[in-house]
Amino acid sequence: MNRIAVFFILSFLVDPAAADEKLKCKGNCRTGGKKSFSETASVGENIKKSNKTGGLKMEEKAKPREKESSVSTGVDGDNTGVYLDGRTIRLRGSLSEGFTLPSVPYKYKVKNGRFYGACGKHGLFIINVEHVPFKKISVLDAGKEVKGFRITSDGVISITVDYNLKSYSFDGKSSAVDMIEIIRRGEGQKLNNLNPGTKIGSVVSTGRGFVVFSVSKNVALRVGDVVEVRSTHGSKINNIFSGVNQDSSNRVISCVAVVSQIKGNRAVLELGKGEYAMVGDAVFTSQRELTVSKYFPRRIPSSLSASLELIPVFGSSSSDDHSYFSAITLIDVIWRTDSPLTLKAGLSPALYLGNREYGFSSSTGFNVFGVLLYDSDYFAIGMGTGYLRPLMSQQSAHNRQGMTIVQYVRLGSIDGLNLKGEFHGVYSDDNKDNSIRAMFGMLRLELTVPLIEKTGLFFRYLGDGRTLTNFAGGLKTFLRGQGGAGSIIIPITIGYTSINPYVDETSKYKVAGSSFSVGFEYIF
Repeated sequence: MNRIAVFFILSFLVDPAAADEKLKCKGNCRTGGKKSFSETASVGENIKKSNKTGGLKMEEKAKPREKESSVSTGVDGDNTGVYLDGRTIRLRGSLSEGFTLPSVPYKYKVKNGRFYGACGKHGLFIINVEHVPFKKISVLDAGKEVKGFRITSDGVISITVDYNLKSYSFDGKSSAVDMIEIIRRGEGQKLNNLNPGTKIGSVVSTGRGFVVFSVSKNVALRVGDVVEVRSTHGSKINNIFSGVNQDSSNRVISCVAVVSQIKGNRAVLELGKGEYAMVGDAVFTSQRELTVSKYFPRRIPSSLSASLELIPVFGSSSSDDHSYFSAITLIDVIWRTDSPLTLKAGLSPALYLGNREYGFSSSTGFNVFGVLLYDSDYFAIGMGTGYLRPLMSQQSAHNRQGMTIVQYVRLGSIDGLNLKGEFHGVYSDDNKDNSIRAMFGMLRLELTVPLIEKTGLFFRYLGDGRTLTNFAGGLKTFLRGQGGAGSIIIPITIGYTSINPYVDETSKYKVAGSSFSVGFEYIF
């Protein structure tokens, strides 16, 4: 009896669950709860064999335990339809053959579109079950008698029979990488495993359409990763609870862009239209949509731009005309602040009529103005004032000269698809009664339609309805940059221009014909 008691104690040490099963009576026991001498003796023989090999081991032919249910559940707790048929993973209602494991797993689970199965010496199998046919992702710790596993937020931990734990991290859905190997390679934490909104660096310099930022230690940044740049330069946002404006540093997103170059602990972002950044801005991981847009880029604040466009005019409508070189000049200076307020000043246009009969003063005219705008990402509206002095103003009383009221509107994005309108109403005495009244002074309409990343179609009408007409169409190209500091924009057009200063009914000094224009705009 003592020998039998020793065998039962040792059997518990080898495999408590198996011993517990053997203690149960299966209908052929002569005494309830007692085992026969031959059954306990076989357990003793197994113990002797395992002791000769240097430790306690399971019988090589012992079968893994079966699961209580053949259906796995997904991460949300709903039935995924994936089940285990013996050692084959199948999808309910599918005619596909499924994926066959090398053995029935000791433990399995379906989570986040992956099937995990601990298949003993065959290793930990990880199968992609999101789509049919199922595909193998990785086999971990093959030959190490994997009995279990633990799923983590970004990987899995395999558990072997001797309770040796090994951690793996997923690289997308393509493979599982040993965390020890990641540390040895010095890659730190994969960017796609960092939580969105994790700070990984700061902007150290900006250029003509690109940003350079420093990368924090232990961050494995790769070309193609998406990051976002947040402003740290005193932007304000209204707190609806307190009713006052508060600093919104690190909340205003300047751009969401893709890493294009990496060297050491420096990385480069290539900016698109409407994207900007300043030195000191913080860089974070991101899962947002890219801010680059061809048709509707955002407004870039804190910028000063100056543009000049020259339209030379050649030709004459009468044989006795003494005109030679004439020209229309368009000048605009725009200052955009951090807030939506924008100041615009310009000459729209400055005119010169080349002739030998009159002096420089009579041959020149101008329309100078200034406008205060509410300037947002996708529209602008504003009013201003100016002064209109037409050509030959000293030669005829019937010229619209005087103070102007300017109305300005823009529909669409500054550097994208937009329609701009600029109307100048002049207060002049150019009428039969010689009384001051508001009259049509000048109208300027412009339409821009982007074609490719840096080039768009450009159309313009400029005229006063009486002495000046200009129709033009062409291309507007970003020669350098994308609308931020250092950008250069070149508009080139061809069209028709007519300059007809009103002196008398004979149109003596009219110049009309085809024309072209070349412009230059620089953003500081």
